[in-house]
Amino acid sequence: MNTLKAITCALQIAALALPLGACANPDGAAPAPSAPAELVNLAIGGVSHLLVPTFPTVHLPNSPLRFYPDRYGAERQQIRAFPLAYPAHRHAGAFKISPCASGAKTPPAPYYFDSETLKPYQYGVLFKLDFEGENGGGFFLEANGGLSLAGGGAVEGFEIFGARDEQAGKYPVKIYLYGRVNAKAAAEAQSPKRLKFALPAGARQVEFSYALSYISQEQAKKNFAKQLEGKTFAQVSAAAKGAWNAALSKIRVSGGTPEQRAMFYTSLYRCRERMVDFTEDGKYYSGYGNSVRAAAGFRFYADDWSWDTFRSLHPLMTIIAPSAQLDKVRSYIEMGAQAGAMPTFPQIYGDMHAMNGNHYVAVIWDAYIKNINGFDLAKAYALFKKTILEYTMIPWRRAPKTELDDFYNARGYFPALKDGAPEPVQIVKPFEQRQAVAVTLGQSYDDWCMAQMARKLGYKDDYEFFAKRSLNYRNLFNKKTGFFAPKGADGNWIEPFDPKFSGGIGARAYFAENNAWTYIWDVPHNQSDLINLFGSARAYEAKLDRLFVEPLGVIRWKWPSLMPDSTAMVGQFTMGNEPSLHIPYLYNYIGKPWKTQKIVRRLLELWFRNDLMGVPGDEDGGAMSSFYVFSTMGFYPVTPGLPM
Repeated sequence: MNTLKAITCALQIAALALPLGACANPDGAAPAPSAPAELVNLAIGGVSHLLVPTFPTVHLPNSPLRFYPDRYGAERQQIRAFPLAYPAHRHAGAFKISPCASGAKTPPAPYYFDSETLKPYQYGVLFKLDFEGENGGGFFLEANGGLSLAGGGAVEGFEIFGARDEQAGKYPVKIYLYGRVNAKAAAEAQSPKRLKFALPAGARQVEFSYALSYISQEQAKKNFAKQLEGKTFAQVSAAAKGAWNAALSKIRVSGGTPEQRAMFYTSLYRCRERMVDFTEDGKYYSGYGNSVRAAAGFRFYADDWSWDTFRSLHPLMTIIAPSAQLDKVRSYIEMGAQAGAMPTFPQIYGDMHAMNGNHYVAVIWDAYIKNINGFDLAKAYALFKKTILEYTMIPWRRAPKTELDDFYNARGYFPALKDGAPEPVQIVKPFEQRQAVAVTLGQSYDDWCMAQMARKLGYKDDYEFFAKRSLNYRNLFNKKTGFFAPKGADGNWIEPFDPKFSGGIGARAYFAENNAWTYIWDVPHNQSDLINLFGSARAYEAKLDRLFVEPLGVIRWKWPSLMPDSTAMVGQFTMGNEPSLHIPYLYNYIGKPWKTQKIVRRLLELWFRNDLMGVPGDEDGGAMSSFYVFSTMGFYPVTPGLPM
């Protein structure tokens, strides 16, 4: 009679292939003797305050091969499977591997697990497998496209990632895999999309090495031969550790506590999660046209969310990785040229086009003004101008301009509707709505960046055109209330208006994920003029002081249902969302730097900690972490696009 037994199975995953043709440290910093990779704690932020937690991602800096277990969050002791790659930040994984007892017919997920080992270069976990009367174990490998045995212990296959949307320029992407098992295993094709590898009885360890390609099956095999042939798990892990020590040594810190140093280097590690270098042997796959292209003189990067990353992640990279930042800029321009319009959230499959604004303008102008200028600024400018003037500003939509855009171009603000009024413009998303004030403020800043580019290029008429538009935020400043507020197409203020709660969930009818208390400061290019709108520096200071003590206005448990993206609140200031990141530094504009020093130190101690809830909101792949890196060093780029 077979008896029910349990074994403890150990799974280790290292960074199983180096970046696809990338060097580990393109900017040439030497590793620090202190081995900062050992200070990184991937568990920080693993329990979310409300929305999305961080993930314990094993990868190399800016590498397309990212691994972490598919789990519910650190608070739930279950893992669904182990995807071998994540083609895009916070998207679904590809190529699932599922350890099992040798008699298993299907993957035994979910796994109850314990004792995780979390390092940037290596992941390990212990979990239990139940089986009856069997010795040994094995694993399943699954791919939604197909898998096949290639001989010599090798396996080939592909995943299909993304959906077809030719109108938006999106195509499904094929991701190819080539891998090998280092032990004698009985391989069985259970279906065209699932293989099972059963290990010999008594086998205690198995290594499965794999490489990916976005170009072809043949290229995946070449990547394997180039990067993994003859290498063991320990060798690959050691190489990845060295790469991380080199990347993290770009900034060397001293003093502070062990907890603060762990938080600093973990934040710096997260800043190298995006953008991702997709170059393979001088070529890359482009979702813009569904084609393989030559990377002529640059490395191709994608996977960016410019609304989140333009504020501090990209400015940080201009300092610590300038040559890579140049390639990111060149990649944006190439994607724009291929698509006919600049992307906002470029992915491997095309533009995800999320949030609002065209903030890649800030990314590229900021690089140029900081002497990262080995690209065609005139070509970039022409693409920006076409995108801004010919495509809609409606949030989360990539489409030709509409009557709302024509109104903006004529009147200088995005018109709003009263709370709950029916939306007559069909393509406006019901949940995201118009975000009328946020769109106006964001476009004003983008137009300021355009004006600086036009002046540099000698386009006098364009400079005057965009410089005038960069002041459009003035059209929505209500001097009676002291807030930027929504205005209807008739030119009248939307009434009634509550600066805390008007606009529905996340205030999206008028703002974006945050309320008027956050957006009153969203003029990064002209704080001196904002002071004038307040009437005096004293009035500006009083409003800024009040921001950090103003009550929520509802009992605390109601706040998340009304403003779910506004987490880690200090008064009406939200530490957990990107439009707030520059606000603590604004005291410097009125000659009160000690107030900035005090509030920044307080925010870092409150919300950035070496524990499972130590990230204040959605980390967004380096967006929130770059605030911590800058603030720990004592400065912050309030205005990307100014060389300071």
